[in-house]
Amino acid sequence: MTTSFFFVINGYTFTITSDAPEFAVETARRCEAPKGHSIPDEIERISKWLVSRVSYSGLTLAAYRKVRNSLPSQATTDELLVAQGWNTYYRIWRLQTTQRFAELIGKKPTGMGDLLRDLFKG
Repeated sequence: MTTSFFFVINGYTFTITSDAPEFAVETARRCEAPKGHSIPDEIERISKWLVSRVSYSGLTLAAYRKVRNSLPSQATTDELLVAQGWNTYYRIWRLQTTQRFAELIGKKPTGMGDLLRDLFKG
């Protein structure tokens, strides 16, 4: 989820695939072990895994640019997070991510009507 959030605040989409939990656990175990891995090898492995799961859609990019372009060019991430429009952009990401996590743990995905109601409430 943290990786997904990092990419969304930079205008990209990170697809949380079914192998993401195992990938994270395996990486942590390898890095925790005193021997048997190298930092450059881990960076290469993680980078390849991430690249194949990062993309952008026209809609996501348009929403991100609309929020980002409303700010001065030197605006910080903190300024982005309080910008007008950010809350909607964030809610869309949060709802999609929540739905994906529910799928990963075997819960029935929420219907689109429920997602839209969640998006537009408060």
